[in-house]
Amino acid sequence: MLFYVLSNFTNAEIESLVEKLQAEQEKFMSVNKLYIAVSKTDCNIKSLSKAYQIVLKMLKLSQRRNISPMFYEKLEIKKLILAVDDNSLLESIYNENLRKDLRQR
Repeated sequence: MLFYVLSNFTNAEIESLVEKLQAEQEKFMSVNKLYIAVSKTDCNIKSLSKAYQIVLKMLKLSQRRNISPMFYEKLEIKKLILAVDDNSLLESIYNENLRKDLRQR
């Protein structure tokens, strides 16, 4: 895993960097896919630890859904899932509500 901590970059600059990384991935990775997750861009040093935890969750989601790049700012309602620290709570909510809805479709 590689982590970049960028300061004073615009969203456009970050998206440009992500595009360049994706274009160059074949040179460095012959077998594995490159998964990229970009956390909130308005973080400060005090919230860096929380942003790191969220980007780790985003990477897992990115791998499960085979989506890359994944930008926090574009996640919409999925941001709520990333904000919950208790995975057992999320699993419980899924089992009680979402699983039933998926079966009925």
